[in-house]
Amino acid sequence: MIALALLLFAAAPPAAPPPPASPTELLRQARDNFAYGSYQAAATIADRLAGARLLERPADQIEALRLLGLARFFLGDPDRARQAFVNLLSLDPDYQLDPFYVPPQAIAFFEKIRRENEALLTPIRERRRATQEAQRLEDEARARLLAQTTPPPAAAPRVVRERVERRSPAVALLPFGAGQFQNGNSWLGFTLLGAELATAAASVVAYAWIEQQRLPDGNFRPQDTAAVANVRTAQISTGALFYALWAFGIGEAFWHFSSTVVVPEGRSGPDGEKSPVHASLDPLPGGAAGSLAVEF
Repeated sequence: MIALALLLFAAAPPAAPPPPASPTELLRQARDNFAYGSYQAAATIADRLAGARLLERPADQIEALRLLGLARFFLGDPDRARQAFVNLLSLDPDYQLDPFYVPPQAIAFFEKIRRENEALLTPIRERRRATQEAQRLEDEARARLLAQTTPPPAAAPRVVRERVERRSPAVALLPFGAGQFQNGNSWLGFTLLGAELATAAASVVAYAWIEQQRLPDGNFRPQDTAAVANVRTAQISTGALFYALWAFGIGEAFWHFSSTVVVPEGRSGPDGEKSPVHASLDPLPGGAAGSLAVEF
């Protein structure tokens, strides 16, 4: 039995070797080794990637050269670190090491290499920027072309919700443009509101001034009689004007009054104008319940 087992083991095919790691996986390994301080392992992997140009993306190539240059610098090999950084700057002359992760001495070494090769890096930088600008213009032109040939997306169906707004004739009897606000005529409502407030205030102020001039016996001093008469005339005139405006507002509100109005949801008024007055009057057994809200 032992001889048979040995014979079968010798005849079994050897196990297949594991597939080689992809360049992206190797770059990850180099980054992990560098993060854990295994600079020699990181440099070996990064050198293999950069030397054989296994990475397709320019950003990955730059990352491999960054890891290689820093690993060689920390291993005390400035010549090979310089070569890695020169190769990196040839791909991106404006590349900057992150001071949050890279110590100042390594950044100083990198910037010294950039200064020493500035004359050679300037044409590369200008050419790179010109290429980036040309790529940007090409992308914009392609986007405009596709926008002309691609049909616009179909507009979503618009859903308009409507509601029935009930209005109360009692609001038309109120002063200060309440009936106009309810009917949706805000301009006239604000006009009557301001005019009636002004005339009412003037009449009240005139009346209060007259009462302040009265003597304890209810009469006025002879020298104040003419002034009191003038103020009394102003009081009566402004009061009469207030009631005239109120009456006009009542008539105009009833002239344009409609008990129900269908308006879009979220808006108010016969023309869709938002009304600052919202009123309702609901019949109840033995009476009615009403509400009035005014927004300013």
